[in-house]
Amino acid sequence: MENKVKKVWQILGVAVLCAVCVLGAVLGVLFGMNHSSEDLSVSKDMSNQDNLVVETVQEQGIRLMSGVATTAANGTVSKTLTAEITPSTVSNKKVNWSVAWSSDAALKDKPISDYITVTPTADGALTATVTCKKSFRGSVAVVTVTSRDSGVKGICLVKFAGVPSSLTVNVSGIATQSRGSLTGVLALKMGQTYTQAISLSNAFNDVGSEYGTYSVTVTGVGSFKKGSYYANQSGTWWDKEETVTLESVKNDYIAVSISNGKLVINAKGRYESMAGTVNGGSGGGVVHDKYKEDVKDSSGNLPYYKIVVKDSVSGLFKTINVYIVASVTSVSLSSSEITF
Repeated sequence: MENKVKKVWQILGVAVLCAVCVLGAVLGVLFGMNHSSEDLSVSKDMSNQDNLVVETVQEQGIRLMSGVATTAANGTVSKTLTAEITPSTVSNKKVNWSVAWSSDAALKDKPISDYITVTPTADGALTATVTCKKSFRGSVAVVTVTSRDSGVKGICLVKFAGVPSSLTVNVSGIATQSRGSLTGVLALKMGQTYTQAISLSNAFNDVGSEYGTYSVTVTGVGSFKKGSYYANQSGTWWDKEETVTLESVKNDYIAVSISNGKLVINAKGRYESMAGTVNGGSGGGVVHDKYKEDVKDSSGNLPYYKIVVKDSVSGLFKTINVYIVASVTSVSLSSSEITF
């Protein structure tokens, strides 16, 4: 087969990221030119692979494409890698797969099979499974696929990125309650501030340092009714009633923020305490815009707050449902002093 020198290609960061991504579903193959499949180095001379500069590209080559990652019960993460032979008309499409440490890998003296394996689906198959068994941070491995027909090669660099697979907010010690049909709602005590730890993890217990920049939002979910309350001696509801969304008044009752990598929730007050004065009434009474009753939504849920904590790099997020409950604000005794 005739070789033809076409151009110099430099492959920057072609990688199978052996770490779990959001929802434990995706491991990426990153390409220097863009984020889709690229024709990889296709040359019989791989002596310069450490610099990842390939000076000869054959017209008849091998293209590598990655698939979706899966996480096994034993904590390993696997990803499929598929070789595409060009041209497709050749009769012998069988290939050999191998994996080895790069010459400057920190773990080059360790058996690579303890960290990474490459297993074809069948002898000579164009598809293989790349499995990451444990963290090999700081080292690079090279998966090589070689055509049995011509010896043409394709490579894919394997790097450990420490992509997190889960985000957790520690809410232990906070009681829960139901809000209508919605269960597991955190019951925050009015007037208290809560500071909760946030953590990221993956199957290898090794998350990259670039992760862990968090953002937080709070949404008032549901609505309630308020009415004009005539606070005369008997206390009666007047003729006015209005439905209020919790979202429209949330800032009066709850505040959230991120401080030093932790979630901070300020349970400022309860919307049930709403009792703003509207105007004076006759006979010495006062008319208030006052909370009247909760409104159940179509799912049977009562109003609550939804807090979402998100890692800005991985996109992982955690949703926490909370409700502010009444709490003791003071204690008084019938007498400040007794004498016997």
